[in-house]
Amino acid sequence: MAERTTQAVQPPDATEPAPRPHSDDILDRQTDQIVERAAQVGQERLDRSPADILITTFIGGVDVSLGALAAMLVVGAALNASPGIGLY
Repeated sequence: MAERTTQAVQPPDATEPAPRPHSDDILDRQTDQIVERAAQVGQERLDRSPADILITTFIGGVDVSLGALAAMLVVGAALNASPGIGLY
């Protein structure tokens, strides 16, 4: 069995800033870098193939349809359980 070692955690020094968890932090970037990256992501999204768009459309349609069905079931059950609930 592996032996566990523990290290004492030192409290942070009040004069030092807390270390950032990611080196790719958005706060470390310049405005032009952020705009350039956003343009790259937008171009990738615009360059999708027709098959990718069709698959996304189908999945989105199923998702919205199931959400509407769930909402109708909840409202129907509420009206059935208490007709005087005043939803309509």
